[in-house]
Amino acid sequence: QSTTPTNVSRLGLIDIATMSKNTSPYYAAGTLLNTYLQHRNRGLKSIAFDSGGNNVPSSSSYATVAKTIQHLPAINSILNADNKKLSKAIDFDSYKNKGLAYVMIYELLFSKFQKIRGGGQIKRMIVKHEKELRKEADEYTSKNPSLG
Repeated sequence: QSTTPTNVSRLGLIDIATMSKNTSPYYAAGTLLNTYLQHRNRGLKSIAFDSGGNNVPSSSSYATVAKTIQHLPAINSILNADNKKLSKAIDFDSYKNKGLAYVMIYELLFSKFQKIRGGGQIKRMIVKHEKELRKEADEYTSKNPSLG
């Protein structure tokens, strides 16, 4: 008898289609990013598209995750600056869905509209410290102009 959750494929990957039924516009992207972070030895494209028909994420989720991955060094630097001040302030280490938090931080700091759509506890914690996050992001991008 298998103890594998129903949303995990035989390859150990999350069923993106099932998870995307959540109301957050970022939930599927966060789930895909979590899977990528757990299986870094595989590429994002392989994780997203090789696991079968029902597991294929939307093109917008895939694009958001790809862009978030490009910005992970910046996001981690921002969160870990000044002895992890912002990571502690938004309680990042307590989140079960770190992928969702990364995606929301990317959306707030680096996306075209620089705004988080939707709601929820993670959004509230991030937006509560938006000013400090933006300040650290500005400092990071001034030292790394190729990111902008």
